[in-house]
Amino acid sequence: MDRNLQCRLLRWRASQPVFTFVRKSADRRVAQPAATKRRPPSSLLRFGLLNAQSVGNKHTAISDVIGAGEYDVFLLTETWHTASTDVALTRCAPPGFSIIDEPRPSKTTSATNHGGITAVINDHLTYRPLTPPFKPRSFESTCFSVSSLSATIVILLRPGSNAVTSEFFVELTKYLESLALYKCQIVITGDFNIHVEATDDSATKQLHDILDSIHCTQHIPLTETHTRGSTLDLLITKSDQLVEDLQVDPPGILSDHSLISWRVPIQRQPSIVQQREVRSWARVNRDEFRAALLSSELCDPKRRPDTAEDFFEMYHSTLQSLADRFAPVRKIKQRCQRLAPWMDNECRRQRRQSRRLERRYRRTLSTADRQACVAQERARHQVYRQKERAYWSAEISLQTGQPRKMWRTLNTILGRNQSSRLPRNCLLNSSLISSMRRLRRPSINCWW
Repeated sequence: MDRNLQCRLLRWRASQPVFTFVRKSADRRVAQPAATKRRPPSSLLRFGLLNAQSVGNKHTAISDVIGAGEYDVFLLTETWHTASTDVALTRCAPPGFSIIDEPRPSKTTSATNHGGITAVINDHLTYRPLTPPFKPRSFESTCFSVSSLSATIVILLRPGSNAVTSEFFVELTKYLESLALYKCQIVITGDFNIHVEATDDSATKQLHDILDSIHCTQHIPLTETHTRGSTLDLLITKSDQLVEDLQVDPPGILSDHSLISWRVPIQRQPSIVQQREVRSWARVNRDEFRAALLSSELCDPKRRPDTAEDFFEMYHSTLQSLADRFAPVRKIKQRCQRLAPWMDNECRRQRRQSRRLERRYRRTLSTADRQACVAQERARHQVYRQKERAYWSAEISLQTGQPRKMWRTLNTILGRNQSSRLPRNCLLNSSLISSMRRLRRPSINCWW
């Protein structure tokens, strides 16, 4: 065959559609196609924010945007829905997505509902709704955590028909201060309806002062996010968090607001799980245990051993049998915090002080105690950062020029060289003996 003709035939064959032959079984049932593989999570999570201005006639477009844009979390404000069972709202979620929402109930069916916020979340993420610190009156909000991201997400909507009041800033400060105490990433976004592009505006200055006081940053550039030329939709995170690929689409495409997209790096902290063997001493019936102990050979004066070894063996065997009978050993899994090699006495002292002030604030709920708690938390995390930086700088300096020793040291610090062992359950330790003695009343006459 002519070589040019052969090449043309190969190109033509490659351009033709591929057809799959499905073989039918003997009972005439067609084999089901393989399930579509779910997109594996990457090291970045893609977020989207849109003031929908009603999802009633946009649910198809919103669902298409979420699927085509490969969003992991898509946040909606002004959905105009009054109940979580709203059909238009549920149709906004593509297959493989779930919804967390906060509707704005409508008092009358004739009036238009301009509120409602919703989060559309990909099912490959582990998330759970969180209870807000309090129920604000000047804005709507909903809060949830994403375990895969180790972050807390907050959607906020302040009605644009209401003027910016001091009540809003008081509630916003209280809301943000409670979130600033979380030991995870924080993403606060939504329609604030504050003209942050007007840098001389008093509301804008007050908002920036609040963000500076809790070490947070607003990432949306001073560009139009509304068709009337205002920057109303904001994205706020802690100052040390990274926000990548921030994109603000022109307003007026899906609604009168811009579609805002960004990515947040995943900070995976694998949990440390320790398996332990425990006994449920608190559930032991003391009367039954006392009766069993009195009837045992340990409290029988006629069966007193002759040697110390026999005494010890009787003591051990009796307590062993009673413990197995009344409080059998069971295995539990306990999550432990990751150990920090730079943790010293100063860090522990700061942590105790933070917990003390936090308990006081939760008890009194006073403004002064809240401010003291927030100030102590900032000071504690600052000490943590200094200790961590100094520790790792010293380790790297000591191992300069010795890569093998450096990696061996790092593996030891990270615990990679330790084999996972189950803790042994020893019945002859002092804690067991003290536990058994606490169950005994002085009225029991035993030789021990």
